[in-house]
Amino acid sequence: MFSPGVTYGIGTTLSKGLGGELPLYERFFPGGVGGSGDVRGYQLYSLGPEVLVLNQSGVPLQIENIGGSKELILNGEITFPILSGLGIRGVIFADAGQAYRLGDSITLSSLQAAYGVGIRWRSPFGPLAVDVARPINPRPQDQSNVFEIGGGAPL
Repeated sequence: MFSPGVTYGIGTTLSKGLGGELPLYERFFPGGVGGSGDVRGYQLYSLGPEVLVLNQSGVPLQIENIGGSKELILNGEITFPILSGLGIRGVIFADAGQAYRLGDSITLSSLQAAYGVGIRWRSPFGPLAVDVARPINPRPQDQSNVFEIGGGAPL
């Protein structure tokens, strides 16, 4: 069975102080969550706008993800039975997505994409998912493979 998915989210504040950008705790942070609905193949909260953090002397310390006030996520999964009697299915998937600042344009070339395989099991303890994903267009800080285990609905 083929299951396509598109998620688009946008949020803004009415205050002028942040230029309408959402506060940090409400922003979109796509990246790695077991199961469909996010961009598997990337570490948790790793996609979106980044800022360079400087120390008091102006020396760069690190790059931090600050999330975005809008996001676009595209998913496609093909599921197939492996052991139907036990409720075990296989999955092949491709995901793409990114978070953006309000003023940024959303383009297909800005999306981070990944593909992978997984197993879904409707166990007696509840639904379980195991995925292995690989980024298609990795950035220098991305891992070459991401292994994820998830549980609960939807599977």
